[in-house]
Amino acid sequence: MQTIHPVRPDAAGPRVETTRVPAPLLDDAERRQLDRWNESRRHYPRDISVPALVSAQAAAYPHAPALVMGAQSLTYGELDRQSSLLARRLRALGVTRDVPVGLLLRRCPGMVVGALAVLKAGGAYVQYGSVKGREQPRRV
Repeated sequence: MQTIHPVRPDAAGPRVETTRVPAPLLDDAERRQLDRWNESRRHYPRDISVPALVSAQAAAYPHAPALVMGAQSLTYGELDRQSSLLARRLRALGVTRDVPVGLLLRRCPGMVVGALAVLKAGGAYVQYGSVKGREQPRRV
């Protein structure tokens, strides 16, 4: 139950009590349709790595958008190419299986390219958060 008070405390008039009854925004058929549209669960094979899934998507749909952030975007082909180039550079620098690689980037397509490149190189990426600012990389 909700009590409605006058706008001004000294305003004349009785207090009016009302009861809120929530009205459904969708009927049952609309709710079922919305549930069907929102069904996005996918089963991925557990024996395929994330880099392999991205590469397969890039081969099948190279011009499809993979990442969009405001005005910045990358297609699957661009994401795969850029991450492969960076992965080669990381391997040349000594990144191998399970070597931790720190990433200190703001949220942007480059962050995804970097993380994917580390995985392609065989490393393990460590995402530095902006919560602790510049102090976190100095402690590592």
